[in-house]
Amino acid sequence: MNVRARSLLAAALLVGTAVACRSDSPSATSPDTPTATANFKKVKNTTTSDTSTVLTRKTPFATDVTVSAVIGSGGGTLDFKDAGLTLIVPAGAVSSDQTFSITAIAGNMVAYDFAPHMVFAKPLRLEQKLNFFDVPSDLTSVTLGYFATRTDLGSTDSEVGTIQEQLPVTFDLTGGKAKSDVVHFSGYLMASGRSQAAQ
Repeated sequence: MNVRARSLLAAALLVGTAVACRSDSPSATSPDTPTATANFKKVKNTTTSDTSTVLTRKTPFATDVTVSAVIGSGGGTLDFKDAGLTLIVPAGAVSSDQTFSITAIAGNMVAYDFAPHMVFAKPLRLEQKLNFFDVPSDLTSVTLGYFATRTDLGSTDSEVGTIQEQLPVTFDLTGGKAKSDVVHFSGYLMASGRSQAAQ
């Protein structure tokens, strides 16, 4: 084999390897990786502590409502239909069976308690349907906020919460979902900028 033929073969092998590495086999339990297209809006935020305006549900919960499922190392999904929220746990996020639970906090705030309270080996995906809450006109103001305890929230109808972290949100406008990845659990809420009281 001459030098030119060997060079062409090596180039073909490199291209084939790159293509193979980029292809992912479909999985029902692995979160998708959103891309920037005309149908997606990416919102970038920073880690901070702040008092924010909490987005409100179209239909408030009269009491706390909890759903749960046992998910192991193979990953899985917990679908909270009444809240329009889906939790996707990828394979390898936990090393053994864990009882995952989502509690929608009573009232009109889009706020949840999550368990188990631990740090995960891989990020989990939260997908919130947009038609379950009042979507602000300025999507760039929306963030997923982490709160440590319920004392960080105001009353059930105050629409104010103190958050320790603001996490990036991706909007799938075609699918009607807000998506965000988290690596640890406690409480999370959907927020829209600072509260008037904090400004």
